[in-house]
Amino acid sequence: MQQMQWRSPTPDQPKLLYLNIGDGWKPYTQFPQYQVPDYRIPGASKGFATMQALLKRGFALLPSGEVMPKSEEEQRWEQRRSA
Repeated sequence: MQQMQWRSPTPDQPKLLYLNIGDGWKPYTQFPQYQVPDYRIPGASKGFATMQALLKRGFALLPSGEVMPKSEEEQRWEQRRSA
């Protein structure tokens, strides 16, 4: 299943669109095959245009409040940070 979710990379950063196409959650910017240019509106969410396009392609949008399993990359980063 192809999924999308808005999440914040760190608590002090704005939310960004993340995608899961079967190999874990990654920012939408790591998927050029799905990425659509962002709107040029001050304060607009990064990835909003991509989200709209992917909804039309059948991606599921998960609520931001749902807990997502962390990718292996995120787990390694947290381990290095806490060491």
